Amino acid sequence: AISLAGGPTIDMRYGRKDADACPQEGNLPSANPPFPRGVDAAQHLRDVFHRMGFSDQEIVALSGAHTLGRAFKERSGTTEYGYGKKGTGFTSNEE
Repeated sequence: AISLAGGPTIDMRYGRKDADACPQEGNLPSANPPFPRGVDAAQHLRDVFHRMGFSDQEIVALSGAHTLGRAFKERSGTTEYGYGKKGTGFTSNEE
C-alpha cells in the first residue's frame, strides 16, 4: 500500500516475533465510541495497544498502514468503494 501511494517499496515480514499463535477472535474492544471511562479516541488506542506492548510510534505505524490498505477496494472487505468514494489526499479509488 505504501509503494502504491507513492512511497518506497519495503520488504515485509509477516507476524509478530513475540507470539506463537493468533489471539482469539473478538479479543479487541469496540473501535466505536463511546469508549470506556469516557476517554478520547487517542487514549482508547493507547489503552488497547499499550497492554499488548505497542509504543505510540508502533500504534501510529499500524493505524497508518490500515488506513492506506483500506483506501483500495480490492484490499478491503469493509465497503464497496474502499475508504470512502473519493479516496484520501494520498490515494484515489478510481480504477
